[in-house]
Amino acid sequence: MGVADKVWDALTTVIKMNDKVVSLASVVKEQQAKIESLTERVVRLEAQLETMFKIAYSKYPVVRRRVRCAPRVVPRARPRSEPPPVSGRARPRNVKARGSRPIARPPGGSLATH
Repeated sequence: MGVADKVWDALTTVIKMNDKVVSLASVVKEQQAKIESLTERVVRLEAQLETMFKIAYSKYPVVRRRVRCAPRVVPRARPRSEPPPVSGRARPRNVKARGSRPIARPPGGSLATH
């Protein structure tokens, strides 16, 4: 291919791309017009809804009632003779279980067998 063929191919490619850009621009304009019309419709619906709420509240005002809460539960005082409740753990971390012994280490200090 010569230089003229390369230039011709480049020009035809640019023209095709220009046509695609023009068609995409027209599609974008159509979509923008649809979006704007939908926005206008939503604004009108919001206005109608607000008007309906105002009319409804003027005819039937909202009566606010005081909501009673459940009675507050006060923990009972436990007598001193009762032990404290156990919460999740049977014993504190620093206390060993009964009958547990430390692992006896061999004279070399390692537990690995040779």
